[in-house]
Amino acid sequence: MYDPKKPTGLGLVLGQGLVTSQGELWQRQRRLMQPVFQRSNLASLLPQIVTAGNNLLARWRLLGDGAEVNLADEMMQVTLEVITQTMFSTSVLDKIEHIAPALDTLLRYAAKSVMNPLRMPLFIPTKTNREFNAASAVLDDLIYGIIGQRRAQPAAHNDLLDMLLNASDNNGEFMSDKQVRDEVMTIFTAGHETTANLLTWTLYLLARHPDVLAKLHQELDNLQGNIPTAEDLQQLVYTKAVLNESMRFRPPVGIMMRRISKNTELDGYLLKQGRLVIFSIYNIHHHPDFWQQPEQFDPERFLNAESRRFSFMPFGTGERICIGSHFALLESQLLLSMIIQHFDWQLLNTGRSRN
Repeated sequence: MYDPKKPTGLGLVLGQGLVTSQGELWQRQRRLMQPVFQRSNLASLLPQIVTAGNNLLARWRLLGDGAEVNLADEMMQVTLEVITQTMFSTSVLDKIEHIAPALDTLLRYAAKSVMNPLRMPLFIPTKTNREFNAASAVLDDLIYGIIGQRRAQPAAHNDLLDMLLNASDNNGEFMSDKQVRDEVMTIFTAGHETTANLLTWTLYLLARHPDVLAKLHQELDNLQGNIPTAEDLQQLVYTKAVLNESMRFRPPVGIMMRRISKNTELDGYLLKQGRLVIFSIYNIHHHPDFWQQPEQFDPERFLNAESRRFSFMPFGTGERICIGSHFALLESQLLLSMIIQHFDWQLLNTGRSRN
């Protein structure tokens, strides 16, 4: 069971946010945050996503024709700006260059802590511990500082932080500063790297499948070069199919971990209560029992109404399905449509992968 007094893995970074909390605390936080991620609230964040997308396009235009870019780095930068804009409005855009390396340091340390049960306690000043503590201080100072400003001078900012601060339960109780901090860190961590991976793989796969790219262009031509509205995005069914097939083919999160709630027998194996189980989303997404020609990139498979609840789970499934799934798809659809309409690209080396 998660022990807040001795966290490991993501718990070191996220505290007791939605990804890492358990039991009654998780249930309360989920109820508090569910309204934040309703479609109506997310639609109000479109202008911030558009701003980040326009900044990306402007930066690329300055590079000129024939420029070479690292798409993975570019998508990481734009999605970090999106999550910063939508979380804090424009108040910390000048600090993005400090946020990114701090997050990277924390997540690398968290990953290693899972694999090394004999790691030194954080109060022992090893090199990695000092780096972790310094990175934590950078982000905590930033987040707690903004929370303090908002509490002292309430004003409408139309961002996710405002929504978190105003979320209350049935008793009219709000989140503490620590709870808000943990959820901000959770959204930051889950909300930009996975979306960056999705967009990177999607652009790569489109470059390798010009027939799919041509059909995507046909749909986006209906926008006549305009930025899609929330209503437009609902009509971009092929764009969404492309993103879904990209998430099937190369899921941004390839494996998931769950704790077993009761003794369960699965295919002759006993899974004991309280233990952790890891399952491969990648394998499920490529299993021939669930998908015809699973190694073929084919968005058409997502244009029918077939239910794929347990065979397609890029955001997980069940009660702990990712609360930000609608936000991720909204952001990805919008950014992808902006990029496709204004830029053509090709891979520098097309021989590295058959897909």
